[in-house]
Amino acid sequence: MLAYVFVFHADGGDFYPNWRAARAVLDGMPAYARYDWPFPYLYPPGFLMPMLPLGMLDFHLANRVFFVINTFCLGLGTLLCMRLCRLRLRSPLTPLVLGFLSLTPPVLITLIQGNVNGLLLAGEGAFLLLASRNRWAAAGLALGLTLLVKPLLLPLLVVPILWRRFDALLLALVVPIGLSILAFPLLRDGTAFLTQAVPYLLRGETGNALGNTTIAGAFALLQLPMWSATLARILVVAAGCTAILRTPRVGELGLIHVTAVALLMAFAGFSFSSQYFALYLLPLVLSAGLPGAWMSGWLGWTGVYLVDGADLFVFYRAGKLLGVGPAIGTVRSTLGYLVLLIGLVMAAWRRRPARESAGPLPGG
Repeated sequence: MLAYVFVFHADGGDFYPNWRAARAVLDGMPAYARYDWPFPYLYPPGFLMPMLPLGMLDFHLANRVFFVINTFCLGLGTLLCMRLCRLRLRSPLTPLVLGFLSLTPPVLITLIQGNVNGLLLAGEGAFLLLASRNRWAAAGLALGLTLLVKPLLLPLLVVPILWRRFDALLLALVVPIGLSILAFPLLRDGTAFLTQAVPYLLRGETGNALGNTTIAGAFALLQLPMWSATLARILVVAAGCTAILRTPRVGELGLIHVTAVALLMAFAGFSFSSQYFALYLLPLVLSAGLPGAWMSGWLGWTGVYLVDGADLFVFYRAGKLLGVGPAIGTVRSTLGYLVLLIGLVMAAWRRRPARESAGPLPGG
C-alpha cells in the first residue's frame, strides 16, 4: 500500500520518460530528445510500439495502468521462478514468498519508480522455465521480448550459447532487432538509440552517479583511484567466467547457477547497475531448497541480506544524516553483489570441472 501511494508522485519516476517518448512519437516529435526531463529516453526503439497505447492516455491514468501491469508481472515472474525451483504453487509457501518479496527494496523501488523490472522478471522466469523443459524456441522468444523492453538481461544469452541452442539464440536476437527496425518508420530519431542512449549507458548513466551500484560506481563514491576499480572489474570478470565454465550444465540448477553468475558479473563489472537489479537473482534465492544448490552457504545469504534486506532504507537515511547522501546504501548493495558472486565462485571451485554435455536438458 505504501508503494501504491508513492508510485503516483507527480514526476512519475522512471515511467515518465517512457510515457513522454511514446507521446512524442504520437505528436510527430523525436522520442530520444531530453525536453523537460533530466534523463533521456534509454529504451530500444521497438519498446515504443507497445508503449503507444499508454501514450494516448493522460500521464496519471497511464501511470496507474502501468502500475497494475507491472504488479501483475512481478507476481507472475515470482510464480514462474517458484515453478522452476520445483516449488508447488498451491503450497502454503506461495503466499509467504509473495508477501515477503513485496516488502523487499527491489520490489518497492520498482513500484515506486514505475520501472519495467516486473516485465523483465516475468520474461526471465518464462525463459528459464521453458529452457528447463527443453522448449528452447519459446525460451528464446521470451528472452527476446525482455531485450525488446530493455537489454538488461543480455547476459542471459550465455545460456543458449553454452547449451548450443542457436535456434533460441537467434530468436532472442531477432525479436528485439526486428521489431525495432519495424518501429523506425514511426520515429524521427530512431538511430538516436545507438548514437545517444547507448553511449550514455556505457558512460555509467552520469546523471545517476549516486545510484550506481557497480564497482566503478562504488569506488567513485568512496573516492578510490579508478585504476583500482579497473583492476577489481577485471578480477570479477575473470572469476565469473571461470565459474561459468566450471558449472555443470545439467537440470534447473545448471541454468540457475550460470544465469546468476552471468548477471552478477554484469551488475558488478559493467558501467552501471542499480540496487533493484537484485530482483533478477530471485531464481537463485528460491533454488536454496534444491539438492546441490549453491545458495546453501552463509556467503550467499549474507549477500542477499546486503542487497535485499528491508533495512536498506535505514542505511540510506543514515547516510543522509551523516552527510554522505545515499552513498552508504549504494556501496552496501555493491558489496552484496560481490559477496554473492564470491560465494558462487567458491562453490564452483569446490566442484569438479563440468564434463556434462551442453545439449538439451532432459524433459521436465
